[in-house]
Amino acid sequence: MEFDDIHIIIDNHFNRMLHDDMHPYVAHAYCSTGKCLMKYNEQDFIFQQGDLMILPTMRLVQSITPDDGFCVTVIYVHTDFRTLCIPNSNYGVRGGMALINNPIMSLQPWEQDVCQRDINNICFRHAGERNEFYTDIMVNAVQALILDCYQFHAHRNTGKQISTYHADIMSKFINLLEEGAYREHRDLGYYASELCITAKYFSDLCKRISGHSASLLINRYTTLEIRRLLKDTTLSIAEISERLHFSSPSHFSLFFYKQTGVLPSDYRK
Repeated sequence: MEFDDIHIIIDNHFNRMLHDDMHPYVAHAYCSTGKCLMKYNEQDFIFQQGDLMILPTMRLVQSITPDDGFCVTVIYVHTDFRTLCIPNSNYGVRGGMALINNPIMSLQPWEQDVCQRDINNICFRHAGERNEFYTDIMVNAVQALILDCYQFHAHRNTGKQISTYHADIMSKFINLLEEGAYREHRDLGYYASELCITAKYFSDLCKRISGHSASLLINRYTTLEIRRLLKDTTLSIAEISERLHFSSPSHFSLFFYKQTGVLPSDYRK
């Protein structure tokens, strides 16, 4: 793969983060000053000076509210290119599942220095001459950041390693959700069948690795998609229900009420 400008995007703001075309990217953000309030995966977070945030999926981002003094560098890495940069380790799956629960790490001073050097190197190389070695240079620059992120995260999370087999299962599950399988399939049996394992085995594995049931993750993706569609007032509730393959608008409304505590019609008010 030859490097292209779509593979890495560098910003000093979060303006593009909520755009649908950013879903194929993983975001690495470092805050140098100020703070930003965020809602991610139905939880509230404060992202502030000295913090590193890694978003393995931006579908779970619901809102972003920076203060006036907020300064950030964001490096978006397209998943196609990131595949070239991933080290030969399954830590990324375990770490990625943990980041769905909490994407923010408050870095120690020495970690801040390492992170800032990695980011500066990517920015410097990204702006450099596009010679015959440019793709390899960018792969190595991004891989250094990823490895340091693994190390930062491993210091804070000393749980058991997971096998390559289990890592592969969880990676495929998240990929199915990222590709939008939840729009048509919300039953555990479908995903277990796609992953060639039993529903019970899949449920136990997901709970052990991520701390959440597989059903909760499926429902979270579905709920966030519904929230997004409800913002488009040109779509009726019946049309949204049909688009997401609910059996009826009443079933759709009941699902949303169970997940959020409000009816779709009230959410729009």
